[in-house]
Amino acid sequence: MKLFTYRTILSIRKLFFQLGIRRRYVFFGPCLDKRITQRLFKSLCIDNQRMLVSNAKKKDKYSQSLPVPVFMHIPKTAGSSIGELLENKVSRTDFYTTIERPEDGYDNERFKLAVNNPDIKIIQGHFDSRLLEIIERPYFAFTFLRDPVDHVVSFYYYIKNHPKHSQFSLIQERDMNLSEIYRTTPPPLLDNLQVRYLCGKPSTKLSEEDLEQAKTNLRSKFELVGTLDNLDAAIVRLSRLLNLSKQATIQHINVGKHRPHFEEVPKATRDAIEEHNSFSRELYEYAKSL
Repeated sequence: MKLFTYRTILSIRKLFFQLGIRRRYVFFGPCLDKRITQRLFKSLCIDNQRMLVSNAKKKDKYSQSLPVPVFMHIPKTAGSSIGELLENKVSRTDFYTTIERPEDGYDNERFKLAVNNPDIKIIQGHFDSRLLEIIERPYFAFTFLRDPVDHVVSFYYYIKNHPKHSQFSLIQERDMNLSEIYRTTPPPLLDNLQVRYLCGKPSTKLSEEDLEQAKTNLRSKFELVGTLDNLDAAIVRLSRLLNLSKQATIQHINVGKHRPHFEEVPKATRDAIEEHNSFSRELYEYAKSL
């Protein structure tokens, strides 16, 4: 794709957004507003990608623009609802989203060019804290944490009811319930996942040093750390950071419909989850003290 085509399509989408024509208007296909900027940028040859980012640096566009919001969405922590709130800031056209958490991190040209594309206005997704290290433009990062036991229960039933999830076979085909999972080594997604996101260690065994690194990252790299316990207050603060209306609210989206209430989970199972997620518990309590 030529740079001219890239610019033309983005200009049309910007006009549509200003006119209030957003997600339901089909022009570029059924996902018209879903990361068009990201997808078009990816279709450019690598030299044109480099040119866009290099020109932005030369013209000092980054320092002249507002910090880009960066939302690290840990699964099942109200992220889909927050995503809807972000749409009040900019069109989904200008979102950059990734769910990749490579073992060797994000220090490569593909990721660096993508997140530093000056046409991207919001960065969000299931990435971990290492992505922040390659952003070369002003940004403010935020994330949300959840009570570790409730988080595991919610995520377990989410996986169980989504056959396309990468961990579905582990749970469904082996007919493993929550208590059985913790009789052996649990999968990383159910083993201190919140710490894994904050320290940047997707799957290998965690240590006390990793927990301390997660705390350090939480304290030093994030402008806002909310919890589901204080979600309303966090939304008010986030709305101010995004320069949205003080009355901004969120709708609860992607809520687990096929999971038991917390009290219905056997105490022995809750205790097993607590024991195997002690690092996430300590991180969660630390986050509440910030």
